[in-house]
Amino acid sequence: GLVKDTPKNPWAHRFTSKVARAGTYSQRIELRSGDCTQHDFGRNRTDKFGCRTQRERSEIIFNEWKPGNNLWIGFSIKFDPDMTPDPVSDWYGLGLCTSFAQIKPYDNGVNQQNFVNSDGFVGGAPPLFLRVCGKEIWAFVNKTSGKSIYKGDVATVTYKIGTTKQFKDDWVDIAIHFDDTGYNSQPKQSLLRIFVNGEEEVRLENFRQFFPDVYSFKYGFYRSHIDERLADFGNRKKASTLIAYFDEVRIGSTMEEVMPTKDNPVD
Repeated sequence: GLVKDTPKNPWAHRFTSKVARAGTYSQRIELRSGDCTQHDFGRNRTDKFGCRTQRERSEIIFNEWKPGNNLWIGFSIKFDPDMTPDPVSDWYGLGLCTSFAQIKPYDNGVNQQNFVNSDGFVGGAPPLFLRVCGKEIWAFVNKTSGKSIYKGDVATVTYKIGTTKQFKDDWVDIAIHFDDTGYNSQPKQSLLRIFVNGEEEVRLENFRQFFPDVYSFKYGFYRSHIDERLADFGNRKKASTLIAYFDEVRIGSTMEEVMPTKDNPVD
């Protein structure tokens, strides 16, 4: 049931029994410099769309849902011990940040894949990215004021939620609470909470005014504007190789439903 948004490389995504949070298997995802998606979902054709638009990714589209839900997303992640993320500064001054999980808005859902593009990025900005930025792990939340894709303002609110060393040393359990059951109310109401190993690290209320037709949850590595970022700082010719293991990916209605359990593992 997983939808792959990856290059056609054998290392991009596979199941492995080498390491697991619970049960027997986990998913190993690797991103190398130059790994771009081979498919232009917006036009439903293969033409190395991501390569032309400077987007490297190896991601899994896991679930989609309509607005008006009180949803919990849970997963466990462990970085490869030998992984060294890029230390260069980017637009936020936090390193060449690479996303490893995101909530993404769509106009019509995964099957139609009408992605929000730069022309409609304001109200349609992805609500959430979790990113590895050099030695630190950050949550980037896009707070939107506009009531449509094309109007309004977007402000990025950042939260430090851990360190890269922490994510290398052991499995990290993440639970995301995304509640927009008040999306029809006036004023519109929404709530985002993120728990790391059971501790609440992010809490942000009423951060959206525009609600798309469909959201999806994606995990795996994604980075954009590669050449531009590397050229700006001139100390690297290519981005680093990133490897992570994902396990116990779940969708539920409570935090308890999405926390990993050895008695009922996801395999």
